[in-house]
Amino acid sequence: MSVGEGEIPYIDYRPPSIRRRYKIGIIGTGWVVSNYHLPAYKKAGFNVVAIADIKPEVLENIKKKWGIEKAFTNYKNLLELDEVEIVDLAIPTFGRVEVVKDIASAGKHMLIQKPFSRSYREALVMVEAGEESGVKIGINSHYRWIPAFRGAYSLISQGYIGEPYLIVVEMWGNQDDLYYYTLPERRWNAELDDFMQVEWGAHHFDYIRFWTGKEPISVFCNGTRNPRQNFKGEMICSYIIEFPGELRAYFLFNQACKSGESFFNFRIEGTEGVIRGRMPNHLELYSEKCNNVWIIWDLETDLSPGLPESYIGTMGDLMNAISEGREPISSGRDNLNTVKAYLAGLLSEKEGRPVKLREIEESL
Repeated sequence: MSVGEGEIPYIDYRPPSIRRRYKIGIIGTGWVVSNYHLPAYKKAGFNVVAIADIKPEVLENIKKKWGIEKAFTNYKNLLELDEVEIVDLAIPTFGRVEVVKDIASAGKHMLIQKPFSRSYREALVMVEAGEESGVKIGINSHYRWIPAFRGAYSLISQGYIGEPYLIVVEMWGNQDDLYYYTLPERRWNAELDDFMQVEWGAHHFDYIRFWTGKEPISVFCNGTRNPRQNFKGEMICSYIIEFPGELRAYFLFNQACKSGESFFNFRIEGTEGVIRGRMPNHLELYSEKCNNVWIIWDLETDLSPGLPESYIGTMGDLMNAISEGREPISSGRDNLNTVKAYLAGLLSEKEGRPVKLREIEESL
């Protein structure tokens, strides 16, 4: 950290201290679970007692590698286990509703992989299923726990930049080639016509909601393609997001960049200062409270693939929510607003116009 003269902020960005570690069953043991969830859970000391997947060979590999005793090709067998207290649901959005209903009926709390749903109606059905059964639903919006994003939230919450009125996010990379050639396990994403709007939108709309505590009013999305890209959907997108009052957010994303460049930067302008950040752990603050000098951090964290502390954060918060009798920070009910936002972006791109979020809700 480098500083000038003035107040030095404290940044709260670490995963929470866990009150009680509940036993976990995982449904869906694909690439993300194998490479991100399970390493993070091991680091945190979380106890995964059972797994389920439709592919026996995948189950056997995961079972041996991670020392998990029980494995099933039928997820309902996992739900019958008394020792399973939380289900980590990591299957794709397609066909997810019935599984969520079964988990809720079994009385298991659950952490659901983002994006929550590709349908607002289905998202609402899943939320209501959890509420009717008295179980908690957390959404794995792990960007809320990535150090730079969590740190920005901490600074905003402490009032270091006053009232945010402008957010600019720029993301550059080449998932088009990465997922298609380098990671064939993830090539199914190339068949999606909504990859940037939904798979990525589930992150971006969620963390700006988290930062500001405000809900978008309307979204305008415009997309284009690299003519030689592999993905079916547009891999280059820009967004204009309108919030109540003066707040606006602007996104520019390119995930078909051929130069090898990869960066993810954000800037938050407020009435009393500015936050600049870079994924995953770089932050800069310019604030009237700090004598109008730049303060710079490279936050200490585990930089292993997937950023384990971010996944510890989502699961740990769900565990604490159960212990404390509250809703998770990123609950299913809260995430309905994220779903509305990225679905508004998807409809906007298809129809070439700004879409108000109330249109998504009123379409039920």
